[in-house]
Parts: sequence; C-alpha cells; structure tokens
Amino acid sequence: MASIDSDLDLAVPYSREAERAVLGVILLYSAYMDRVIGIVQPRDFYLECHRVVFKRMIAMAMEGIPIDLVALKDELQKHQEVEKAGGLAYIVGLTDGIPAAINIEHYARIVVEKGSLRGLIQLNEEAKARCCEGSETAEQIAADISARSSEIISRGGAGTARWKLWDAADAETWEVADLEWHVEPIIPKGGIGFMSAAPKDRKTLLTTDLSLHLAEAVSSGHDWLGGFPCMPTRVLYIAREDPARRIKERVLEIRSAYRLSLPAKEHLEFLIRERFNLMDPSHIAWVKRTVRQGEFDLLVLDVFNRMTPGLDENSAKEMAEAVSVLEELNRDLNVTILILDHTKKPTGKNTRRDSQDPNPFDLKGSVAKYGAADFMICLSRTKTPGRMQVFCENKDTDEHPHFFVDVSPKDSGQPKFSYAGDVAELAEDMKKRGEENRQRVLDAVGDDWISREEVQQKAGLGKSAVSSHLRALMGDKIESNGAKRNALYRRKVRGTDDDSSDDER
Repeated sequence: MASIDSDLDLAVPYSREAERAVLGVILLYSAYMDRVIGIVQPRDFYLECHRVVFKRMIAMAMEGIPIDLVALKDELQKHQEVEKAGGLAYIVGLTDGIPAAINIEHYARIVVEKGSLRGLIQLNEEAKARCCEGSETAEQIAADISARSSEIISRGGAGTARWKLWDAADAETWEVADLEWHVEPIIPKGGIGFMSAAPKDRKTLLTTDLSLHLAEAVSSGHDWLGGFPCMPTRVLYIAREDPARRIKERVLEIRSAYRLSLPAKEHLEFLIRERFNLMDPSHIAWVKRTVRQGEFDLLVLDVFNRMTPGLDENSAKEMAEAVSVLEELNRDLNVTILILDHTKKPTGKNTRRDSQDPNPFDLKGSVAKYGAADFMICLSRTKTPGRMQVFCENKDTDEHPHFFVDVSPKDSGQPKFSYAGDVAELAEDMKKRGEENRQRVLDAVGDDWISREEVQQKAGLGKSAVSSHLRALMGDKIESNGAKRNALYRRKVRGTDDDSSDDER
C-alpha cells in the first residue's frame, strides 16, 4: 500500500492535523458528529483515506449505528474499504494525540477553509485551460468562474469569508434576490416563522391543512384558503403532541373536504409523538440528515414548548439558546422553519378566549423569539362560532394580511377552511352600513313623537340595532320624553337647550 502521505503536495492548502482531529474526536465521542455534520463534507478532506472514513461515518450515523473504532472497522471491512481508509493500524491511530474535543467545530472549519482554497486553485487552473482553448469569450469564462468562486467560498460558511459590506452610496445597484414564496404573501422561502394562538385554537389543524396544500401543489399549483397562491413544497412535519390516529383523521378529513389527491410519495412526511428535543444535539443531527436526504423545503415544529422541555420561556438566556438552534437549522439547511407556539393568556377582568386579538407581539416568553422570526401567523377565535381571525406579519414586505377564516364542521363535506374576507375591508363595510342604518333611524323618527317599536317598523331594523342608534343620536339629533318605559322620540327641535342660546345670540 502507498504511504498515507503519498498524495500530499506541500504546495496545496491542507491540514492533516485538523482532518485527523475531526475524525479522532468523533471516534472517541460519537455525539460530536452532530456538531460537524452541517459544517464539513467528505470532499473537504484532502487525503482520500480521510474522505473514505468520514463518508462511512455519515452512513453509519444515518443508519443509527454507533460510531466507535470497533463498529467503524466492522463497517469498513463489510464494504471492503479498509485499505482505502489507510489500513487498520492507521484507523486505530486516528485517536492518538487528538486535541481538545470541545474545539471540533474549529477544526472542521479549518478543513473546510483548506478545501475552499484548493477549490479556488482548481478553478483557476480550469480557467487557464479554457482561456487557452479559446472556444469561449473572456466574459463568459469570467462570469462562470466568478459564480462558482462565490459558491466555493460560501458553501462551508467558513469564518467570515463570505461576509459582505453593502455601501449605501451604491444602493441603486445592489443585486438583491427576488423574494420567493411558499404561500404568497404569507410564508416566504428560507425564513423562520411562528404560527401562534391560544391552546385549542386550531393552529395544528390549520397547519396540517397548509402542509397538505403545499405538498399537493408539487403536482398542481393552487391557492390556499381560496386566495393565497401555493408553491410546490416538500414538507417535514414533526408532530410532538398529537397521536398518529388523530393526525390520520385530520389528513383524511382535509383531503376529502377539498377533494385533494394525496401528495406524491415523500412530499409530506410526519415524525409523530417521538420525544424530539431541540436542545439535544443528536436530534438536531437527525433533522439535518433527514432534511438533506428528503430534500425538504419546509420544516414544521409542533409545538415549541413540547420540543424544549425544561426551558424557562421567560429566561432571555435560555430562550436565546433555543432560538440559536432554530437559526442554525435555518442557516445550515436553507430550509424554511414554521414553529407552532402559544400566545400569552388574555388578561383583564372578564376576559374570554375570544377576547384576544391576534398580535405578533403576544408570543409567550422572551422577545428573542420575535427577534428571530422572519414571518408571523397569529390566530384567534371570534365571537362568531367557527370563525377565526388571522393576522400575518412579514419582515420582507410591508404587507400585513389580516383576514377572517371560517372553519367547517367535521364531515360537512365543505372546504375545511375558507377565506371570509379582509378584516379592514369588512370593518369599513360595517361602518358604512352602520352610518346608513343610523340615517334610516333618524329619518324614521321624524318631527312627531314616536315609539321605538314604530321606529323599528319604519326603519326595517332589529330591536338591538335601533336601540343602539337611538342612544348614539340622543342629545345631538333626537330627544325623548324622558319616560323610562314606553319612551317616545322625535327629532331635536331647533331653539331648545344649547341651540336656543345660539339663536338668541
């Protein structure tokens, strides 16, 4: 067998110590695999033997095989890779003299940085060959090389190499990527978002409905809630609360209500009732592997407090640690994350569950959650049975959709959720109708004394509406005879009370 160092070209950027440190730490402390799985890739290792070992470690992690010397040797022998990995003696020696395990992420980034430098060297040699060949223009070669150079530098997220200063003097020429959507204009691609509501306010049902529409849109695009365009999206839904029986019922009920076809295989998958913990590195490593392997676009976490057991939601420090995990997943996987969360309880005397308006600032716990959110979807019940209020906020746009949604009864055969109108538009319509009805009441009163019942009959309105408008008009436009029962009303006569003094003046 050739020497381990036979591939080594001293002119090539490379750190044998860093590569050995990453592999050695993992062999001694397998849990540290979770820390590097999102940083370094097999191709970042310069020596072939190290690439072979790391590839086999990844395969073992995905299959749930413990990573230690005994298991690694067994797997390498099973796949006839022992010689490619440097031989048994070299594999055993990987754990000799390793530095502090806690610094494994630093060693991994050294490996990535050296790999990026080698990539740039290789790209430069390719550019030289293409220039000599002369079949392309200089502009074509430069544009391609520039794009691939940026990809090499940013791929590993090594240090601050990809940081860029944006000069305000050049704001007009900034190259900013177009905003892309899962659901326009509610859920942007690539962000972190919270769907918040009080307990039992249908946020899980609505999210299941959303997930089915997004996954089914892979084959045929359509609208969600009858008005918001869905883009094809693969969804991984981690359901921490509800059992499989309940989720199955919801999926089949929603599919039947909209007459949806079931999503294509592996376009919507659930992890159900497992004790998933956002603060467990091995669980985060599983998410990273699963999202990459399944090429998922949207990760749903239902519900936040069940995925952070023991977390003090009012502790800024603890909440910041939990949020940093979400940001790590979002950054490393470039996946959109939607977290279901609870709002604060309504406060004040005689408040009810429908007393709370949807508000993106009403998440339970530290403000760190709101600071990490790129978008918010806030739900609340209304006093109308089956009607919910939905408020959306997005840091990428100035649009703030605020609308009502009606929820159909179970097994009604009607769409589970249906758009019931924009809140502001409906409020304006109600205001306009109220003004028209108030004028009808005023016209019905006239100059002669008249009872409330007669006003109702002439105005064609209900008792409560007429009573409300009479109270509002009293003292300004109309007057009563002062009777508590069987009161009579008429238009206010000019020249009485304040008006009389005006006339006299």
